[in-house]
Amino acid sequence: MITFQIIQTKRKIIGNLVSSKKELFILMMLLSCSFYGIAQEGILQYDVIRNGNVIGFLNITERTNGNLVFLELKSEVKTKQLLFLYRSDVTEDVVFENGEMIYSFYYKKENGKETSVEAKKSDRNFNVIDNGNRSVAHYKSVRNNIVQLYRRSPGTDTKIFSNHFQQFLDIQKVAENKYRLILPDGNSNYYHYKNGVCDQVDIERTLFAIHFILRKK
Repeated sequence: MITFQIIQTKRKIIGNLVSSKKELFILMMLLSCSFYGIAQEGILQYDVIRNGNVIGFLNITERTNGNLVFLELKSEVKTKQLLFLYRSDVTEDVVFENGEMIYSFYYKKENGKETSVEAKKSDRNFNVIDNGNRSVAHYKSVRNNIVQLYRRSPGTDTKIFSNHFQQFLDIQKVAENKYRLILPDGNSNYYHYKNGVCDQVDIERTLFAIHFILRKK
């Protein structure tokens, strides 16, 4: 049901913006990724862990077609907070053309509450639909996206684009193979790397900590 709702959301949002054969091709590729996840060029699978228990998963898939690169993040978390059941489902899509972001999509369903943010490049601007509200954003060239942090180290980059917040976030190297991503609310996520690939993410908050641990093949 969640996957179907996400696909319907993508179809509805992107359908309003499709105006060329290339954009239609991108739409079909994104929808096919939702149905045929196994036909991917590369996939990273993480266990979501809290207090030593696995409470969900996070997968990153990447597909390349000519000068287009498609990245998708999918996660599902189920746990209990005190006496309440908590559930979160997230999907993010990113499309790069010649190394530059031309499309991004963020969808989250958290305990029944839905959030969706979509951005599509048009000339030098991005058309943004944030929970149904349309606007135009004037970004400089976007070549580094938060979903890429799982596939490769940020290296010397100090800014990374967030699909959710539709802005560049600060990222700092705090130790060898460890980087701190600073969120708009002042919280931080820590990304650890081994052989150039992220093998652990620490989500540290005041009342809890969650870890994404890369599964061993």
